[in-house]
Amino acid sequence: MNTRLASLFFVSALDMGIVSPAMAGDSFTIKGFIPGIADSTKVTLVNVDGADPKMIAEVITTDGNFSFSNSVDMPSMCELSFSQVRNKSFGLYRLLSSRIMVENSDIDVSYTLPFDSIVKANPFVVNEKFMKVSGSASHDQFTEYLAKCAGVEEDVKVIGLKHTGKWMETKNHPDTMAIYDKMKYEAEAGLAAARRDFIATHPAYHFSAYLTVKELAKIFAYTGDEIKAMVESVNACPDTARVNYVCKAGDRAMKHCLGQKFFDFNVDNTDGVARPMSSYVTPGKYTFIDFWASWCSPCRAAIPHVRKLHEQYAGKLNVYSISCDEEKADWDKAMSEEKMEWTQLRLNPDQVKEPSRAYAISTIPRLILIDPAGNLVCSTYRPIDIDVYLENNLR
Repeated sequence: MNTRLASLFFVSALDMGIVSPAMAGDSFTIKGFIPGIADSTKVTLVNVDGADPKMIAEVITTDGNFSFSNSVDMPSMCELSFSQVRNKSFGLYRLLSSRIMVENSDIDVSYTLPFDSIVKANPFVVNEKFMKVSGSASHDQFTEYLAKCAGVEEDVKVIGLKHTGKWMETKNHPDTMAIYDKMKYEAEAGLAAARRDFIATHPAYHFSAYLTVKELAKIFAYTGDEIKAMVESVNACPDTARVNYVCKAGDRAMKHCLGQKFFDFNVDNTDGVARPMSSYVTPGKYTFIDFWASWCSPCRAAIPHVRKLHEQYAGKLNVYSISCDEEKADWDKAMSEEKMEWTQLRLNPDQVKEPSRAYAISTIPRLILIDPAGNLVCSTYRPIDIDVYLENNLR
């Protein structure tokens, strides 16, 4: 559990249900039962609808039952989690977590299998299959989504585990991982397509609006026109708060949309001479940029892939690796070790801020593709995204 989520396990009087919202009709009460669960199991409800998860309630089970009250500003996606002490040294351990759409109403939750059976079930099974919820119309919408997409979600989980296993087994062997990268890419693309189809056929659903916000949170995933269309589709939702929330998410997404003009910045060449990156971007040709650093293991592992692009699209694609190393000596050593034949550039400490902000670079490697017109058409950490785009657009 990360520190942000860990901090949410602080219990206040309101979280425990001791203080109830004052206005009738502006709150929810969830009553639940899960067979076979041990007494004193901690049950938490966390609102995960926004960017920052927020604790809503926390209680302890008695005879398999739990109950808590609070309120939400709008029908919201939450995580209902069950934690027990399995090792005194490590304290609470979360054993089960289920998604639930919560709205201000009386909601009943029950599970169709004993607690231990659900916990021990195939980890790739969507456990919401074992949960029954009544009293929340927005959760009914989520249930309808699961009927169509649960299998696709499970496929993504299975392939994700296979991908991780092969990565460890082969120590990220490029030829083997290229096969599994494609499998993972296709599975995730299938889930994204299934979700877009659900949103398109259920534009008034609160759950569709929730999915839309999650899609809008992906940086450099959609063009400006696609973002506008996604925001407009949610206008059918009857909840004004939800519509406004999506509009704000759309405004944020527009700052990092595909199709915008390449943002220029200064870089040093191997002689330490600073020039604008635009001087390396040749009009009429695609430009590929790999932000990396000598200390970054995934970056070093991606270098053979960058070399392959340089060779495969010779004459059609300009390839540049831009180091983020603070020390030039570290960069020089890595270039010598990797024998990188294409143009090498570096962001010195004074140059890092601008491109990092413009391209939302929080981790590396960050791979960027610019089209012949100077527009940003791909920004990703996954080499396969670049491969797919070039295969479809650069023959």
